[in-house]
Amino acid sequence: MAPQRFERFNALQNYQNRKANQANLAQLRANEIELRKLRQLLNEEVNKPKCPHCGGGSEPGYDVCRNCALPIIWLGNFAGKPGEEDELRQKHGAWDQQQSKRRIHHFEAAIDELGEQNSSDET
Repeated sequence: MAPQRFERFNALQNYQNRKANQANLAQLRANEIELRKLRQLLNEEVNKPKCPHCGGGSEPGYDVCRNCALPIIWLGNFAGKPGEEDELRQKHGAWDQQQSKRRIHHFEAAIDELGEQNSSDET
């Protein structure tokens, strides 16, 4: 092959490779966006309250599970089976106490931090 033809052929191949790489990068970016959306949906599903019958993600407030179509009762974000109201109240009460302790701990830490800042400002 003559040197000029070889250079043209090589330039054409390089051009085609660049175009293919650009298309691959565009597809990769589109796949990454789709993957982020799917991960977000999965995280939302994982964080949903679980049906006490089938364990599937349930929407708070619905009286029937969307997965198994069995009845659900709710107390806050806690789901239970009909007839388990007392157990659900205990579970919700324990969670509420835990949240109260967390809030108190958070406020105490904030107060301690303010006290430390004030004492360092005085020196």
